[in-house]
Amino acid sequence: PTLSSRSTNAMINQRIVASFADDEELVRDYFRRFTEHMCADTNATRCVYIAGGTCQAAFDKAIKMEIITREVCLSATHDISITSIGGKRFIVLEHAPHPSWHLVMGREPKAVRIFKETMCTLNGMRRWCAVGSDIGACVDVALGDLSQLVAERATARTFVTELPYGVRTGRFKPRHAHLRHMDAHKPEVQALMTKWHGASVLLSILTSGNLMVSVLLPSLSSVGVLLVSLLLPAPFPVGMLGMLVPFCV
Repeated sequence: PTLSSRSTNAMINQRIVASFADDEELVRDYFRRFTEHMCADTNATRCVYIAGGTCQAAFDKAIKMEIITREVCLSATHDISITSIGGKRFIVLEHAPHPSWHLVMGREPKAVRIFKETMCTLNGMRRWCAVGSDIGACVDVALGDLSQLVAERATARTFVTELPYGVRTGRFKPRHAHLRHMDAHKPEVQALMTKWHGASVLLSILTSGNLMVSVLLPSLSSVGVLLVSLLLPAPFPVGMLGMLVPFCV
């Protein structure tokens, strides 16, 4: 039968799948096979799409285990870097949602837009591998009208990471990955976040995207309710099965 995230494969426990990313033996074995695949064609420039939260967690684990080395950041705005494994260098796009996420979310407009951004970014990466020059410019051309919004959100991420971590890195821990797609580039959102900064309720909202609004209503004013609607796009499904998608140019 055809697999469906809402029916046929409902028996798959995504939390167990997500736990695989923290198992050193599994991570080591997967990236051993991944290395063989990457080194199969020494003439190809490989681009890798880290698709989904589970694969991002496994990728981060592999870096921590010194299996993978993140060498050079090519574009902080687009989260693209040069990475190496087994002596083979490749271009990697990190922190992107799984390509089925917008379908799981019922084609919610924001999820569809993020999917489009991801695909355009991959096209820009392929273009850069072919012609060189500035990778940011190649990706911006591929993004078209979306490029300004992507840049604004990237700048805003550094503002958001200061709340839970106290530093403006723009990089989130796995459990906060969904915050990458919040609308923190909007002035009204930043104003609210600044106003609520330090309040335990704000950190609870930011770090627990599944809090029910009905639970918060007794303790939040209308401003607080607005905060919930502005800051929380639907987060990545917990433990969503991700994948590493290499392709050649």
